Amino acid sequence: MAKLRPLGVWDKLLVRLLVVLFHLLIMSWRVRVHAPEESLTRMQAGKVILCCWHEHLLAGLIKIPLHQPHALVSRSKDGQFLAVLLASFGINAIHGSSTDLRKKKDKGGREAYREMAQKLADGASLLITPDGPKGPARTPRAGAIHVARQANTPIIPGAITSSFSWRAPTWDKMLVPLPFAQVDVFLGPVLAPPDDADGDWLAIQINQMSGAKPS
Repeated sequence: MAKLRPLGVWDKLLVRLLVVLFHLLIMSWRVRVHAPEESLTRMQAGKVILCCWHEHLLAGLIKIPLHQPHALVSRSKDGQFLAVLLASFGINAIHGSSTDLRKKKDKGGREAYREMAQKLADGASLLITPDGPKGPARTPRAGAIHVARQANTPIIPGAITSSFSWRAPTWDKMLVPLPFAQVDVFLGPVLAPPDDADGDWLAIQINQMSGAKPS
C-alpha cells in the first residue's frame, strides 16, 4: 500500500486542536449504554465487528469496551484527521475504503480488507461504518459482511441518540451532541450474518438500533 501523504504543519496544529475540543465535548456528555450482556462480554473479549452509520461515528469515540479496536478510515486528508482523533481514544486506523473494491484502480481497499481480516484473526475488534467514507448516507455496502464471513466473526449493530445536538453540513449530516447532552448508546445482539445476508440485511439491523428508545 502506498504511503500516506504526511500532514503539513498547520494541519497538525489544527487536528491537535480538534482532539482537545472533542475530548472536552465528550467529557461533558452524560452517557448511558444500552446493550445485552452478551454483546458487552463479546466486545470485551474481542474478535467482533461493531457497525454503525457514519453519522453516528461519534459512538466509536465514547468509551465502549471494544478490545483492541480498529477502524476503517479513508486515505484522504480528512481520513488522516480522523485517524489522529481516533488514536487519541485508543482506536487504531486501517487506511482504505470499501468503495475501492468497486474500482479498477485500487487505492488500498483490498489490502485494507486483508488487514481487517488479519486483525480479527488476531483477536482485535473492528468499528466499521458501512455507508462510509463518502455515502450515500445510510446506504450500506456489504463489506462488513464480507469481512465477517472471511474471519468467521459476528457483527454487533449500534447507534446513538442525543437529547440535543447539532447536525454537521456534511454528506452524512453527522450527529454531534452538544455540551452536557444526554447521549444514549444502543448496541444490538451478537449476530452471525446468515448465508443470504447483504447490505439490506445490515441496514435493517442498524436501523433497529437507530430507532431504539431508552428504557
